[in-house]
Amino acid sequence: MKHILILLFFFSFSSAWALPECEGSPHRGDDLSKIKHWDNCDGTHTFNNGTKYVGEFKKGLPNEQGTLYYLADNQHKGDKYVGEFKDGNRHGQGTYYYLADNQFKGDKYVGEYKDNKLNGQGTYTWANGDKYVGEFKDGKKNGQGTYIWTNGDQYAGEYKDNKRNGQGTYIWADGHEYVGEFKGDKYNGQGTLFWPDGRVWDGQWKDEEWISGKKYAKGEYKGSVVANNNKNIVEELSGLKDLYNKGIISKETFNKSKNRLLNNGFSNLSNNNRKSEINQESIVRERNKRKRAERELAELKAQKKEEKERISSDTEPPQIIIISSNVQEKQAIIKGKISDNIEVAELTIDGRKVNFSKNDLFEHRVFVPQDGIEVIITATDYSGLTTKKNILLERKYINQERNFNFSKLNPLNINGKKNKKALALIIGISKYNNAPEAKYADRDANYFSDFAESILGIKKNNIKLISNNSANNFAIKKALKIWLKGYSEPNQSDIYIFFAGHGLASTDGKELYLLPYDGEPRLLEDTALLRSEIFETLQSINPKSVTVFLDACYSGQTREKDMILADARPIAIVPVESDVPENFTVFSASSGSEISGSLPEADHGLFSYFLMKGLEGDADANNDKKITNGELHSYVRSNVTRQAIRLGREQTPELKGDLNKVLVEFN
Repeated sequence: MKHILILLFFFSFSSAWALPECEGSPHRGDDLSKIKHWDNCDGTHTFNNGTKYVGEFKKGLPNEQGTLYYLADNQHKGDKYVGEFKDGNRHGQGTYYYLADNQFKGDKYVGEYKDNKLNGQGTYTWANGDKYVGEFKDGKKNGQGTYIWTNGDQYAGEYKDNKRNGQGTYIWADGHEYVGEFKGDKYNGQGTLFWPDGRVWDGQWKDEEWISGKKYAKGEYKGSVVANNNKNIVEELSGLKDLYNKGIISKETFNKSKNRLLNNGFSNLSNNNRKSEINQESIVRERNKRKRAERELAELKAQKKEEKERISSDTEPPQIIIISSNVQEKQAIIKGKISDNIEVAELTIDGRKVNFSKNDLFEHRVFVPQDGIEVIITATDYSGLTTKKNILLERKYINQERNFNFSKLNPLNINGKKNKKALALIIGISKYNNAPEAKYADRDANYFSDFAESILGIKKNNIKLISNNSANNFAIKKALKIWLKGYSEPNQSDIYIFFAGHGLASTDGKELYLLPYDGEPRLLEDTALLRSEIFETLQSINPKSVTVFLDACYSGQTREKDMILADARPIAIVPVESDVPENFTVFSASSGSEISGSLPEADHGLFSYFLMKGLEGDADANNDKKITNGELHSYVRSNVTRQAIRLGREQTPELKGDLNKVLVEFN
């Protein structure tokens, strides 16, 4: 058998339909940690040496269906594998095309794999036309198989470690046929060679050389006078083999009795002409041997008769016990046990014969189509009594509405450079006194306070977090005009503002407001916070810089598309964005009259989630351990717009300010 190529993957999808493209695909490089977040998606990864995988990923590793192109400059360059993967390895059904310019060029394998090796049923076709169809184990021919040569020769039988070993039949193109035992790729042991001219050699063989036995002329073998004279012994030999197959007698007893029958019984009666050449003493010796054989056969007959009587009186059908029938994606694994008061002769599943162990245990794998399948398990004993059991197998479908998984936010993922003079005012309002809920807004603010400390490098006592009923109009203005002003140092402090909640625009769209906990949407001028006034207040403090993150929109709708004013007319007010001061940077969750929505699978606001995910380091596009305003905006905009479309809306984050300004530096 030819050498089997082994692919070692160090990077390891769920359904094969409607999967999203892996984020960042196509990816190139040997740093596989960059794609560890690829899960249940389609992607392309190329190593620096040129080897490329295109297909499904799960937990950062190739899984399910995919194609592997060997493009590296080595002996496998040009080879291709198309099929199933598991945790980065060829595993399941697949096809390997041997295309590299070496001794395997033009070969092809179609069949089962396990851990990158040929295992199970498969077909290997050589470039010259030779073909093997059968079982493989650990990359070699093992078990039952058929080999067909282009010259017309063919072998059907048992293999072990790529060599013919066990019982088999070899048929030559010229008409020769050998049936019997093989060992070491040659016929060795008991076997029969049929010549095209009708001759038959039956006996023992060693390294394909006839050692002993009987050579029959044309017409003599099993139909000749000799065969007729020994009819009874032939029948006894058949009964002997039947008892051995059923396990009633041992292999040692079978071989001993068989050899005596073949070497003594047949040779004694095979040819009357030879009797004249044997002296009287030899005749007596041969007769005594035959008598011993006849006594042994009589004992075997008695055992066989007892077995027949036991079988004929049997009225109990076999039992089938199903231990488990687990369905994993497209395949079910059925495990069970069979039993019978005598012995089970055959077990089939959907008409296909299934092997079972000495302990009567069995295991069988079944493909489960999308609409399910009913499997029929049948057990038959030697009395012909049959038991059937039906099993209904169905795929387990994951709720498609929750099919998208987003990793938890982790502010400890990177360690940002410390900024001792920075301050942060963080506001999150989910529960309003006079307006509908802004779902997850308070949760967004709580998380961002930890991001401000760990990643933006702000001291804990320089961070002020207010949320829900604590974030009323007075409290927010007090924090802006007293707390910030009191703690900041002119021209030295970097100020960060985070607001998650409702925003509203005036009827002409020229004034933009942020709604505090006690704000009244119908009295914006009296109860809400005018965004331009907030900016003026911050500017009056004379800070070094101001960075504002606004997870709010001005469309008049909540994150869940409800109207903030229940009796408002369904018209869109397009807010007018004004310029920001020179040292200000403003990240906005949406533009125009779009909604700033939530991401239910992550339990966060859509904008806030990807804002913080980007700050974890995902936004560092050039891997320089720095995140600029432009990098963060590009990352947030790409992810938010795509997920918003999936959720049935439009949301386009905006940035005003210096794109090249470094926002985060980390170790």
